[in-house]
Amino acid sequence: MDIIGVKRTGVALNAREVCVLSPTPGFVPRFLRDDSVALFRAAAILVMVFAQHVDDVVALTWNGVHVTDDVVTLQVGAIGIALPEPLDDPWRAFAVAPVHDRAASQTHSDWVFRGHSPGEHLDAGYLANRINRVFSARAARLGTLHELTKTAPVAMIAEALGYTPQTIERHAVDSAAQYAQYVASIR
Repeated sequence: MDIIGVKRTGVALNAREVCVLSPTPGFVPRFLRDDSVALFRAAAILVMVFAQHVDDVVALTWNGVHVTDDVVTLQVGAIGIALPEPLDDPWRAFAVAPVHDRAASQTHSDWVFRGHSPGEHLDAGYLANRINRVFSARAARLGTLHELTKTAPVAMIAEALGYTPQTIERHAVDSAAQYAQYVASIR
């Protein structure tokens, strides 16, 4: 996945591998029959691949998501991130048919994850429960941060994902990443 539009760091990130979701047995058939499956897949991508808190996921607006014929770009931090296939598939499906847009009060809502009540986003607890049926959102988020700190400098990760450099620095030190030695030397 490429991060585009880098403002301060001037370097693009290139992830070499994409995480593969491995749901719990017995849940897949129900999950795939769900008419809002694109919503949950899109949310899972934000948690698993971009290490986003569920509270931040539900607060995402369409201003941070750009879907064109060529590319799907998400902005969860200060810069846009272009999604490769197959990560862009649920976002394309979701952009065409957003959930909870059938009510007259929700047709002009800017929330990506629209709630059941007019003008409100989806409840974070509800989304967390749905995600936790498939995988632990917290473990996935922390694991992603652990692995990302091994592949890129702290400042780039923090800027791309909307974290503070101090938070990413703690993960880098905890994961014994090669960049942790650099961080320790400048302290």
